[in-house]
Amino acid sequence: MAFPLPDSPARARALARTAPPACGLLPALLGSAAALALLLLRLRLSERASFIFLAWNLALAWAPYAFALCAAALGPRAPAPLQGALLVLWALFLPNAPYLLTDFVHLRVRPGVPVWLDIGLLALFAATGWLLGLLSLEVWRARWEARWGAAAAWALAALTCVACGYGIWLGRVLRWNSWDLLGAPGALCLQVLAHLRAPSAHPGLLSVTGVFGALMLLSSVAFALLRRTPAPPRA
Repeated sequence: MAFPLPDSPARARALARTAPPACGLLPALLGSAAALALLLLRLRLSERASFIFLAWNLALAWAPYAFALCAAALGPRAPAPLQGALLVLWALFLPNAPYLLTDFVHLRVRPGVPVWLDIGLLALFAATGWLLGLLSLEVWRARWEARWGAAAAWALAALTCVACGYGIWLGRVLRWNSWDLLGAPGALCLQVLAHLRAPSAHPGLLSVTGVFGALMLLSSVAFALLRRTPAPPRA
């Protein structure tokens, strides 16, 4: 599947209104640096590695944005197999970005550390992960819009958000990882088929998928609109 250059002036203008793919790199880096700094402070205060897993989860949240930036840097004339590989890798790792929001399940009062510090820590990691997910989704959505138009692009984005919500459920409830599709593809595919056949038989599947899919889609719409809003003229 190739991604040719915009074939109409309207689609070219649509891309022109969209900010460059790497424009969110600095905010994401700043958010990550602030989150890691706060994590180091917490580790020093508590002298325990209670939340060290957040650093790993944040690294995984960067993966989809990295794949999206690679695809954008290669451009629409890159070989189709390479673009397809980047698209698949991006889709596999995308749930890791909003997944950070579910780390609030670890919030509880702990000795030696004020609870407000843990709230701020989890919120900062969650916000950074969510931003990385939105940034990477917008890169691909803009490419889809250039190729097939806005309606098709948003339809694909909506399906992606639903799949992302399902991926969050797989990770948080069943403890599957993105790379399990490579390490244990048979077992994972069989479980996915079982979920598709009888989704209501699995507690939380529909609710978690629906809630996180809707949150992802709504924030994606707001994010895309904000990125396309022109700057006010200077006085």
